[in-house]
Amino acid sequence: MYYIKIFEIDNEYTYNYLAMTQNEFLEEEFKFLEMLKNTSVYRRMKELSKEISLNVDLTELASERDSYLEQASNEENAEKKHDLLVLFNKKDNELRSHPLMKEYLALYSSIHSRLSHLSNLLTKEIKS
Repeated sequence: MYYIKIFEIDNEYTYNYLAMTQNEFLEEEFKFLEMLKNTSVYRRMKELSKEISLNVDLTELASERDSYLEQASNEENAEKKHDLLVLFNKKDNELRSHPLMKEYLALYSSIHSRLSHLSNLLTKEIKS
């Protein structure tokens, strides 16, 4: 037997537990994923992701940031490694402070926290 929590994403959570077969569980899981993809938060996040990937300044900044991290991971000299990590951190902060990235990260955090909360509740229920 499998158990699943039925709820609404954009509204208050409602919790109902149903005993189901594996096929029923998978079917409900796919319905949940479709429901998630249809939320305004998820759709906006996908739009932002596309905008970010098409933004030349952001992609160059991300590439530069990643280059510093790669160099730091290959650097033997501790002082040079530290300097590269400082540069990485600076570029990472610049990237995260861009308005598109700020909005994207806020939406991502919102979805992530909701899913984590639901996962924790489901785990507690299964264990009890």
